[in-house]
Amino acid sequence: MVVEVALPINSDYTIKILFKHRICDEYHLLLITFCFYAHDQSDDNLKYLLSFCIAMFIKKIYKQILKGDIEKINKELLSIQHKNSQLQSMYSYAITSGKRFRPLLVLLSARSVKSNMPAALKAAAAIELLHKASLIHDDFIDEDDYRRGIKTFHAVYGKEKAVIMGDLLIALAFEKMQEAQGLLTDEKKNELLKILVITFRLIATGELKEELLRIRHKVKQKEIDTIHDEKTASLLQCCFEVGAMCGNASEKEYSALKKIGNNLGHVFQIINDMNNIDGREKKSKRRILGDLKQGRKNYVITKIMQHKQSNRQIVSLLKKKVLHESDIDSFFKLLKTDGALVEAHADIDNYLKECERQLPYLRFSSSKILFSRLIKEARSSWFWE
Repeated sequence: MVVEVALPINSDYTIKILFKHRICDEYHLLLITFCFYAHDQSDDNLKYLLSFCIAMFIKKIYKQILKGDIEKINKELLSIQHKNSQLQSMYSYAITSGKRFRPLLVLLSARSVKSNMPAALKAAAAIELLHKASLIHDDFIDEDDYRRGIKTFHAVYGKEKAVIMGDLLIALAFEKMQEAQGLLTDEKKNELLKILVITFRLIATGELKEELLRIRHKVKQKEIDTIHDEKTASLLQCCFEVGAMCGNASEKEYSALKKIGNNLGHVFQIINDMNNIDGREKKSKRRILGDLKQGRKNYVITKIMQHKQSNRQIVSLLKKKVLHESDIDSFFKLLKTDGALVEAHADIDNYLKECERQLPYLRFSSSKILFSRLIKEARSSWFWE
């Protein structure tokens, strides 16, 4: 069925009425809103928000709808050229793969508050460079030869070059964020680089704390929560922060977007740790129980360690240098009876509810609908694949 809008309509107001009175569900509401947009070609903000929204809950068209922005991000990343052909080849390998999820979140946040988009694009590229640097270092530390089915940087170029390339990407991230600042004229422009510096410090601090936990067999849940807040949630929070900082976000909107980013970061970490435990990341060739084999205390393992009856068993497994099939069977039996996964799912719901509590602080109805849908899809494993 084709719906046409013949008369001028205030789309933001109409969406609000339809949604408030539950006249139609979210999916049909989005279709109607697109019809409204067809009448008002100047509403670029609404077009992007709804495109992103549909992309996030119909994953088959995710790349197609966001293709334009992904191409812009890639172009910005590839605008960095090195005279040395070998160095350029290594740089290209380091930044080519990936969904560009984090830089897209920067642009999402930016458009939700009508930002300076050229500045937001450079800020998005800076975030991606910092993210890629952390992945190169992580893969080297974890001795992972594959990430999402693709050989990691150190597996191709060696460990020494991996360390140096990670450092180079960090430096390039700061340069790119400085370029973003140069495109802003208000008092906020000096804040972008400050946010990136704080985020980088938090990521490094969290990673170091995580390494220090390897030799300990008594770990509190609060310690893991803090580490995840620093090494993972801080970067997603940064995505929303810099996007808002590039635009006209009010204090309430800025705070709300920060909290949405931070809580989504915690959800990502929990789901990632759950995938590590049950081996669902088949494409990445991640070995089942990867963290347990390396002595890492991820979210699920730490949950088990909080229970006295299970603690002794999990500690004995962590102490082993080699895990056998019987050890893996013992762990899964423990996982089924311990209740750690149930608690993890409950924690995911709590983080997402905190995201939902921020929605009233966003100005535009279209933004609220978008983030509401995004939050719901964050419960799905495909969202983070």
